Amino acid sequence: MGHPLAGHGWVHRVERRKTMKHKLHGLLISRYVAEHLSRSNPEIVDLMRRCYDWFGEQGLRQPTHYVPPAWALGPLSREEMHALPFDSVETLRGVYFTREDRFQAMPLLGYEADTPLRAAFLKGFNRWNEQRAKKAELTRISLHPYDLELRLGEEIFRDLRTFRIQAAFSPAEAGND
Repeated sequence: MGHPLAGHGWVHRVERRKTMKHKLHGLLISRYVAEHLSRSNPEIVDLMRRCYDWFGEQGLRQPTHYVPPAWALGPLSREEMHALPFDSVETLRGVYFTREDRFQAMPLLGYEADTPLRAAFLKGFNRWNEQRAKKAELTRISLHPYDLELRLGEEIFRDLRTFRIQAAFSPAEAGND
């Protein structure tokens, strides 16, 4: 239908969370899907390159944008990101435009809350990001297939009505801050 596709990890699964940061992230946000967080930098770069290459192997246009599962990129340096084939990479805090060497803070709202703890955390996270979004006049809304059935499902339509919707963006559309 002409919508741009984004790279989004490789297996969407991690067997073991090795670091305290990864364990905390998993408890509050990602469960076992933040596959970048317990990998070394060369492993993360390899994963992202395989993701990019997969699109071409399937006869699809290769993506210029990458969203790591649960926005958990891991400790990649700017230099490592510059060497990747993606023009932009998302994190929890915003979007890094690799070709411009520019980071755009961009609030994020999420609803994948399957436990009471994750629901409480995401509710607070979303309220904080709503305040940031009002100042920035820009936000990202994360939707997953079963979000409407989960604990924050009723908030999705309210937020979709509150914020102007733009399905995809280019560096020029994301502002110059």
